[in-house]
Amino acid sequence: MAEESKLANNSVLGSDVYKALFSNSNDPQYVLDRANGIFLEVNESFEKLSGYTRKELIDGKLSPLTLMAKESVNIYEDKRRIRPQGSSERYEIKMLTKSGQKSPIELSVRRLSMNGIEIVIGSVRDLTQRKKLEQEMWDKIQELGFANNRILTLTEKIRRLPELTPELLQITDEGELLAKTSTILCDRQGLGYSGANFYFIKDGALEMVYSTDKEKDTKRRLPTTHKFAQILRGELQPIINNKEGVLPLKGRDTNIGVLEVFFHPKEISVFEGNERAKKAYQDLLITMSEMVGLIIENLHLYETVKLQSIIDQLTGVYNRRHFDNKLKEEMGRAARYNRALALILMDVDKFKDINDTYGHKQGDMVLVEVARLLKQNSREVDVVCRYGGDEFAIVMPETAGENAAIKAEHIRKVIGDFTFTNVVGGNISIRTTISVGIAGYSKEISDTDAFVNIADKALYSAKKDGKNRIKLAG
Repeated sequence: MAEESKLANNSVLGSDVYKALFSNSNDPQYVLDRANGIFLEVNESFEKLSGYTRKELIDGKLSPLTLMAKESVNIYEDKRRIRPQGSSERYEIKMLTKSGQKSPIELSVRRLSMNGIEIVIGSVRDLTQRKKLEQEMWDKIQELGFANNRILTLTEKIRRLPELTPELLQITDEGELLAKTSTILCDRQGLGYSGANFYFIKDGALEMVYSTDKEKDTKRRLPTTHKFAQILRGELQPIINNKEGVLPLKGRDTNIGVLEVFFHPKEISVFEGNERAKKAYQDLLITMSEMVGLIIENLHLYETVKLQSIIDQLTGVYNRRHFDNKLKEEMGRAARYNRALALILMDVDKFKDINDTYGHKQGDMVLVEVARLLKQNSREVDVVCRYGGDEFAIVMPETAGENAAIKAEHIRKVIGDFTFTNVVGGNISIRTTISVGIAGYSKEISDTDAFVNIADKALYSAKKDGKNRIKLAG
C-alpha cells in the first residue's frame, strides 16, 4: 500500500500545476489518496497550521478525520450523508492541531481522477482571524447598541458586515470582486455609503482602479506626495471626516492599496459631535478595509498561481496543458456556432544542430526569441503555445485555413530574416528557419487529437520537402 501511494504521489505532483500551487500558495493545501485516505503531499502552510511535519503527515498514520475536532466529525459526516457527493464540497469545521488546539477552518475539497488515480485536493482557509473580527464586531454591537438612538445606523452596518463579506470569498475575478465590494459598501441593503473608490499600487504608483462614479478616470495616478499615497505608506493616519473615510487596504505583510468611501449627509449626523460613535465608525472602516485587503491579496495570489500553471517557464507563451484545453474549447465553439478555426504547428529547423554547435544556452535563447516573434505577429485572440521541445502551436479562432496559411507564411519570413541574440560570444550570426503545417477545422474532425494529427502531417510534409516552408492540409 505504501508503494502504491508513493506512485500516486509521483504521478500527481509531477505536474507543473501542483508544483506551482504548493510552492506559491499561502493557504494550507494537501493532496489525498482517495482509496486509502492517506496524505500524499502537503505544503508548508499546512504543516504550520496543523503542527505536524510533512514526514508525520505522509507516513500513512494520519488522515483528515484524525485532524478534525471531535465535534466537527459529526457535522462533517452528517453533511456528507444528506448531500450527494459531488466533485467539490466546502465545510466550516474545527481542526485539531498536534498541540491539541482547535482552530476554525474552511475546508474546500475537490475530487478528481489523474492518470487513473482517484485523489482529493484539499484547500484550508484559517478562519481564526475572521472569527475574531466577527466577535469583535458583535462585541461592538453590544457596547454601542444601547448607547443612544443616533448610532442605530452604525450598529446595523456592523451587524451586516459578517453576513455580506463571505460572498466575496467565492469571486475569482478582480473586476467582479471590486464591483461586488462596491455594492456591499454602497447598496442600501449593504453598508449604505454614497460612493467608493479603490486605489491599487501599479508600477510603483498609486492608481485608481475602480470607482462607483462612472465619470471618474479609473487610470488616474496619484503623485507620491498625495495624502492617499502617504496613508498607503503609513506616514499619515487614516482619514475620517464629515465627507469621507480613507484607509489603507492591508495585505498580510504590506499595504496593497487605499479605499475611499463617501458618507451620506444624514449619516454624518451619526458621529458628528459624538467621539465615541466616530471612533466606532473608524473601527468599522478599518475592519472592513483589512478584510477587503486580504481578500484582494488572496485573489492576486490565486491569479499568479493560475497563470504560472498555464505558462511555459522558458518562453513565456502558453504551455501544452493550456493548448490542449483551449483547442478543445475552440473546437466546441466552432462546431456549435459554425465558425472558422485554424491550427498552426511549427518547429525550428535544425534546432539540434544549434544545440550541438553552440550549446543549450544558445538553443534556449532561440526558443525564447521565436516565441516572442510569434506573439508579436499574432492577434490578441490567437493562442500561442509551446507544444513541446522546439515545436510551437497557434490556435486561431475565426480564421479559415487559407487565411491562416497567409499568416504562417508571414511568420516564416519574419523568423527567417531575424538574427538571434548571440549568447556564446564571438563574431557569429545566429540564424534559423521554421517549417509549418496548417489545418482548417471541419465538422468531420472528430476530436483534438485528430485535428492535431492533420496539422502534424502537413508539418511533416513541409520538412520532407526541404524545410523552411509552409504546408496547408487538404
